[in-house]
Amino acid sequence: MAREKRPDVEMQFRTLLWPAGIRRTENPAAAPYWVKFDKAFLTLKEQLRKMQVTDPVITWNLDWDSPHRASLAENPMEDAGVVIYFKWKNKDRFVPCDKWNSIIGNMRACTVFLQSVHLMEMSRVNAMFIDQMLDNVFNVEQFKLAVPSKQTTSKAFYNSDRDWLEILEINDPLPTPEEIQNAYNDLARRYHPDVRADDGSMAVINRARQVAMGFVKRVTDRYGSVENARTALDTQDDNEEIQAAS
Repeated sequence: MAREKRPDVEMQFRTLLWPAGIRRTENPAAAPYWVKFDKAFLTLKEQLRKMQVTDPVITWNLDWDSPHRASLAENPMEDAGVVIYFKWKNKDRFVPCDKWNSIIGNMRACTVFLQSVHLMEMSRVNAMFIDQMLDNVFNVEQFKLAVPSKQTTSKAFYNSDRDWLEILEINDPLPTPEEIQNAYNDLARRYHPDVRADDGSMAVINRARQVAMGFVKRVTDRYGSVENARTALDTQDDNEEIQAAS
């Protein structure tokens, strides 16, 4: 009797969402994996399918829609970290890697780790021991993390260098320093560890304020004031220049 084929895995993609509490690699090395991006991605997808995971979300600093995504993934970049979030054995999991300086290296490392976990599960050397060990493999609950595929009030998964407007909950693309500080103060009252459990949100909020203030300084250095920059938004060329300052 033919074995029933497992359904394909539908991947979602998001900007790198590094989990708070997991230390980053300071000096990523060149990856030892010599494999093309398309093949590496299909291998990862097939491994997730074999493990019958659901809701997989791969987060990285890669534009999936770019025609040059393979080249971008295969070459060194400033932050090539990869984190894969998914549900497995009825629990939310994540697998992070930023040991290598290319996305292809970190994606391949995540795949190798998942293959190892799957082999341990299939071996059944000691069913009780294996089940207990696998139950703790990157269990999101143990790290008190939110899951990026679900709506959450946590700030810990944002990339504050890119998403500071959303983190600070500011609607104006050109806020004044006073507006930034007011937004920060409001969030600090809501997310401070003295008020709620520390999930890493406050560290991201602090960084977002720093990035926001730096952006406003660059804009005001060029245009003299935020008000002048807002006026300049009326022209497309100036709009592009302002966005480039972020």
